[in-house]
Amino acid sequence: MPENPVISPLLMDRSEPLGNSLDQTGRRALHTVVQGGVLNIQGVSIQGRIQQLSLVTTAWTAAPLVPLANRNSLIVQNTSNRTILWNYTNNPAVTIGFQIPANGIREIVITDDVLVYLRSVGGAATVLVEELA
Repeated sequence: MPENPVISPLLMDRSEPLGNSLDQTGRRALHTVVQGGVLNIQGVSIQGRIQQLSLVTTAWTAAPLVPLANRNSLIVQNTSNRTILWNYTNNPAVTIGFQIPANGIREIVITDDVLVYLRSVGGAATVLVEELA
């Protein structure tokens, strides 16, 4: 009886390719190979990084300051008691964004080419930013 590989639901439910290799369209792609009952996921390098950032209400802060090369996902954990905002611009005139409440988390499948910016609402805030590549 052939063995069926089990892949994490996070990988199975992705709408975008994942990994460091390129598919025929030039985008990063996930490839799986089963050899002798062992599942090898090709195109994914296993590395990660966590940074702590301090946010203010008057400026957008890049999250992280420099993206991890070949990033596949980004998680922001708001460890403060203030709401923070998430946006894709660092324009100081922009005051709206996706809200992450106090002690909230936001996770997104995102490449290193996409820059993310955060700012706090109503005072200084601290966040943890985790990247996986």
